[in-house]
Amino acid sequence: MPQVSIIGAGIAGLAAALRLVQRGFDVTLLEQNSFVGGKLGAHQRHPDDDFHEHSYHMYLNWYHNFWNIVDEVGVRDSFFPQPVNAYLRPMENGQLATLIETVDVGAIGTTLQNMFSGLRCPPDMYIYSYSLLDLVATPAWRHERLQDTSVLAFMNSRGYMTDAAMSVQQDMLAKAFASPSFLTASSSFRRFLAYGLQCPSPMMWLLGGNTQEALIGPLEAHIARTAREIGCRFDVLRMHAVARLELDGSGRIVRLHGHELQDRSRLGATHEPRGGTAFVRDVAGDVILAVPPQAVARLVDEAVYRHAPELGNVRKLHSQPMISMDLYFRRKLPGLPVAIVNLQDSEFGLSFLDTSQAWGIGENTVLNVVASDAEAIAHYDHAMLKQLLTDVLGRYLPFEHADIDHARTYLQTNLREALFTNEVGSDEWRPMTECGIGNLFMAGDYTHNPIDVVTIEAAVVSGLQAAEVVRRRCRVGQPIDIVLPSMASDIALLPFKVAGAPYAYAAKAMSVSSRWLWGAFREMFPALAR
Repeated sequence: MPQVSIIGAGIAGLAAALRLVQRGFDVTLLEQNSFVGGKLGAHQRHPDDDFHEHSYHMYLNWYHNFWNIVDEVGVRDSFFPQPVNAYLRPMENGQLATLIETVDVGAIGTTLQNMFSGLRCPPDMYIYSYSLLDLVATPAWRHERLQDTSVLAFMNSRGYMTDAAMSVQQDMLAKAFASPSFLTASSSFRRFLAYGLQCPSPMMWLLGGNTQEALIGPLEAHIARTAREIGCRFDVLRMHAVARLELDGSGRIVRLHGHELQDRSRLGATHEPRGGTAFVRDVAGDVILAVPPQAVARLVDEAVYRHAPELGNVRKLHSQPMISMDLYFRRKLPGLPVAIVNLQDSEFGLSFLDTSQAWGIGENTVLNVVASDAEAIAHYDHAMLKQLLTDVLGRYLPFEHADIDHARTYLQTNLREALFTNEVGSDEWRPMTECGIGNLFMAGDYTHNPIDVVTIEAAVVSGLQAAEVVRRRCRVGQPIDIVLPSMASDIALLPFKVAGAPYAYAAKAMSVSSRWLWGAFREMFPALAR
């Protein structure tokens, strides 16, 4: 049977493994962590410990290939719809502020409801909504220019834009992309919006449990069961860190060199193995490299670069740090919704999900708190980071220091596996599925793939894309189907863009005049304006 080695057992590697096993390939997965799933996985510090994830995850309707795998595995019932995005302002006089909710953003039926949600004044909320339509309806002949234009530059070029509307835009990007608006390419954000406009309700789905038990574990078991039924081999080698690709004179990978680690602490901050047992594995077939760009860069030595110089460009791709903290309380905090809650105007771009409610894991509150604007603090000591994040959170939620179960609270940064971001100008540095090394194929959300937006679905599609190239080269089995999401048509939306433009400028006039009047009122009657 044909053989494939897949380096990296994230969702891209697992998707490739599933489709290749179904076609009779012998597949070996090599993963440097003690768990599979990558940034979509969950791990435990000890066998009886809590599961900890990279962060909470949002699953969107247009993830067609992801949902196909979910249905195959039989875990669709583990997901529940979430139409609401919640916002929380700082407390006043120690009282929890009123939650603000937007519902199915992008759906026509909820437009008025969201405009009057209270997130910003209605004129600014109209401008925010219209700016999304404006971007999606940008004519096709300008799409290439959007690759070199940041979201901030695009929005600031619109005469109707206000600071308040732009702040909503910036907050959305920070939470969804973990990237500021002055870095994110307009072309990627446009595609993200165009996919969502086709199926906006519900706005997202959440998983009713940790990803290991509810998703990744069942997926791994499904692949192993499929391999047994077909009669091929499926091996997962955990704690195997690949450090070098050995090539022969023709430029083909013939061996993998690495270290079998005893524990994850043997990986330094740069993922370079420290100790462990060295291993060498012969490669009889093809190799799929499904690891983050930082890990790819470490494998591009002189020999690899000589045959595939394009892989050297991954060093030019940028990633963003993020901090995730599982915060355990000794009591239940009242008034929290089962929704992702964004803390308005918070330091470090904080948001959280009440996993105790979403997962149904006990009476006391457990929050997964995510700092998406963490570049300034991500390298600090974990004790300091916990203190910084809980201090900010304490300005929004009523709790005391004694309410926190510090022994169970767990913090992790993604410095080892930072999130790739669709930055302006990064498109030309992203690797293709095939490269100059004849039996090496690339997968991961940062590679060129039809989705072109850093998401779970992009990772899945990249894995399927690599698997299909391998299958086609070996001429084995049926082609691997890849379902592409439909996009809202810029031509169809153009009349709505034109018709809405005068109202956007009128909304700006209302917004500016109302702020001027409020400023004048505060100067004249400071006591009443408190």
